[in-house]
Amino acid sequence: MTTLTSTRMNPADLWDLCVPLLWDDNYISSLEGLLRENGITTILDCGGGTGFPAIGLRANGWKVSYVDKSNEMLETFQGNCARHNVHIPTYQVDWLQLSHVLADRFDAVLCRGNSLVYVASWGDNCLAPNSRTLVQQAIQQFYLSLNQGGLLYVDLMAAHEYDRSAYPLRKVINGATGDGRPVKLTWEVSHDYISRRRSWRTIVEQGDEVYDQTYVSYLLRHDELLSDLHAAGFRRVVRRQFDGENSYDVFLAYK
Repeated sequence: MTTLTSTRMNPADLWDLCVPLLWDDNYISSLEGLLRENGITTILDCGGGTGFPAIGLRANGWKVSYVDKSNEMLETFQGNCARHNVHIPTYQVDWLQLSHVLADRFDAVLCRGNSLVYVASWGDNCLAPNSRTLVQQAIQQFYLSLNQGGLLYVDLMAAHEYDRSAYPLRKVINGATGDGRPVKLTWEVSHDYISRRRSWRTIVEQGDEVYDQTYVSYLLRHDELLSDLHAAGFRRVVRRQFDGENSYDVFLAYK
């Protein structure tokens, strides 16, 4: 049979494919535990993507709002909401305008899935020269979008990715699509410390179809993230592990 090759999969389709391979119901339960122990009532999922975990949280009774600036993500998210019969307030907003556009403030803001580092490159896949500044501005907007005493959940590339003797780092995940078809997902991650550029290559193999594409983002270090969070005004930052989170390192910042 002939192998069909595409240089690009719709990023929303790719993320919808990645989500069940990376996280399961244990993650949702662990996240809900965090929300309960901090007395969270209202949640803003910033980089909401295709709806994980916002749809699951809403189905369990949480008051969740959604933000993403991508047309593709938004369209898929709305379809996923319809399939799960949930309604979630939805905003198509650039993070850098977040507090100016949204009148509400929230008890918790989620920026997960390693989304923060794409603030300067998502959409055009070209790293802006002022990427670090844009990261700092996004964090400031998250801070301004929180109620006093609220928390920001933000994750970043896992510590083991940094300062390796050789790149790319390669990870292979085998799983199945929603309709049961087998799928193989290969990740290749490379760090360029001179240009401060992280490259994430994904190869998706579904039957005879192969999709191969690369996304670039700013290479933000953990200590830089901590510094930026404190500079934005967060009074306390802690690192926390979650059941079901095996890809990224999670930080909680309290306003």
